[in-house]
Amino acid sequence: MVLLATLASALVFPFVVDEPRKEPSPKASREATEPAAAVWIRSNLTALSTDIPTEDEFEPLLKSLAASKVIGLGESTHGDHQSQEFKSQAIRRLISVQKLDTVVFEINRSAGQALDEYVNLGKGEFSDVIRNQGVFKIWQTDEFASLIGWMRGYVVKSGRQIRIYGIDCQLPAKDIRLVAEFLKSVDQEASTSLSSAYPSLFEFDQKGKTFAAWLEAQGNGDYKKNVDPIRAAAKLLADKQGEWSKLPGYDEAAYAADTAYQAFNSFEFEFGDSTKNMFKMTPAYYSRRDKFMAQNLLKRIGDNRACLWAHDLHVLGEMPEQAKKVGFVTLGAELKKTLKSTYTTVGFTWSDGIIRVKTGAANDLSVAGAQKGEIPLVKVSSKQKGDLGEFFSRIGPDNFYVDFRKADRPTELWGKNAYYRASIGWIFDPKNFMVDPTMDSIATIPSHDILVYNKRISPSRLWVYP
Repeated sequence: MVLLATLASALVFPFVVDEPRKEPSPKASREATEPAAAVWIRSNLTALSTDIPTEDEFEPLLKSLAASKVIGLGESTHGDHQSQEFKSQAIRRLISVQKLDTVVFEINRSAGQALDEYVNLGKGEFSDVIRNQGVFKIWQTDEFASLIGWMRGYVVKSGRQIRIYGIDCQLPAKDIRLVAEFLKSVDQEASTSLSSAYPSLFEFDQKGKTFAAWLEAQGNGDYKKNVDPIRAAAKLLADKQGEWSKLPGYDEAAYAADTAYQAFNSFEFEFGDSTKNMFKMTPAYYSRRDKFMAQNLLKRIGDNRACLWAHDLHVLGEMPEQAKKVGFVTLGAELKKTLKSTYTTVGFTWSDGIIRVKTGAANDLSVAGAQKGEIPLVKVSSKQKGDLGEFFSRIGPDNFYVDFRKADRPTELWGKNAYYRASIGWIFDPKNFMVDPTMDSIATIPSHDILVYNKRISPSRLWVYP
């Protein structure tokens, strides 16, 4: 499934293939059902005059999202202009027209806090907030930054807050420091104990090195030794909620304790000797982070209505049966369990273009090493028979979106056929891209509720300074 392949690129999943491309599903079944599906799609799509919708072209989408409590806005690559700009414009319209009050990003807690304080309080310098406070480099772009700047302007002009949360858990050093700082005022002994437990983690963070780099440097690192202090701090904060919850900073400290614990737990089997036990790194293990992000989102937003900005396969609400059987869970699938039909997903697909993405063989990769350096331009293609991008290119418009929740029976039958879905994480392995249906294909119905198609995609615009 494409699910496996993209999680592989994001999480260095150990299964890769290097063999001739196979059919994603029976060719005869696809060809028999495509004509009727094409007719329905042509009759129900919203054509876009450019690759980004105008206000009028957004209207059908806004109406279809009006009853949603959480809207999962995906992106099939982290490095294309079209999906990032579409999401940026959609969020602005939802805030302006439907009074959406919360935006959640697939970024770490501390980065979300910095964005929230900038947007709502004007705290910090704009470029520093985007580039130096933990926003992942893939979103240090014109498209992302223009949304943050627009939201700040909207808050100033309207007087309405737009809450922003980061729900990822890959920056424990800053989380632990925040917890220790809060504890200083209520339990000095607990604060000192927590601060003294992580000297090497703090040293790596102060030098600008990532959590992945710290993990790779652990060698014989002890998982229990690292997880126990922050787990004890999280329990203390939970036990003292009644007494401390009214104090300034308590909520953020409690959340930081949770995300710091999640960081260690999500990468539990990265600890140990240099030869890691891959048998423990099951699909369920790689799903821990998605489960945590779902918990964090639901806890953070409360009764508010929210948009979620993340990769297509994190927001995916309907899990393929193959994925369920092996234990995979996505952030979106977890949200769907709780929110049912009030969770709506928007995914993206395309035929070809150029994106920004780091390249490398997924089976021979140092995550910390790959995180360094620039993000180059790479040509990508999804134009072979059996690719969803190839089928959509025969529909008609170069750019459109369509709501598959309204599909008729013939289109649903077509949608059960798996197609190679061009989905790329932060690492792209061109030798193993859309060649194995087990890893790279997925049925179209059910998957994302709404699919956005661009015949050609172009690179996101990174903030690069001399």
